[in-house]
Amino acid sequence: MTQYENEQQAYEAYDEYLDEQPDVIIGSLSYPPSRVLKAIDPVAYRCGFNDFMDWNTIAEEDEECKSHYNCTRCGYEGENNLVHEVGMVCDACMTEEDWRIWDLQNRKRGIKEDE
Repeated sequence: MTQYENEQQAYEAYDEYLDEQPDVIIGSLSYPPSRVLKAIDPVAYRCGFNDFMDWNTIAEEDEECKSHYNCTRCGYEGENNLVHEVGMVCDACMTEEDWRIWDLQNRKRGIKEDE
């Protein structure tokens, strides 16, 4: 998991993530999305924070998996891709169907190919 020195630092990172969206405009006033969500629905804010922390864990676990397993097809030890119901597969052994499955599973988890 991304390491934060304390809980406050983790919440600040979550607020920064939320505030990547445009400000909420009410009349002539403008508010950061994190502030609006905290004030209007604190339960949703906390649930979102938990999801944010889980997402950080999944992304880092994916990177750990990528470099610690051998390709199930050729045995290559190095950067491999985790493909649902196939296992770890190196780029050279990936079929078009493997890439399609890999893309779908990572889209569901919110991971982009270039991250």
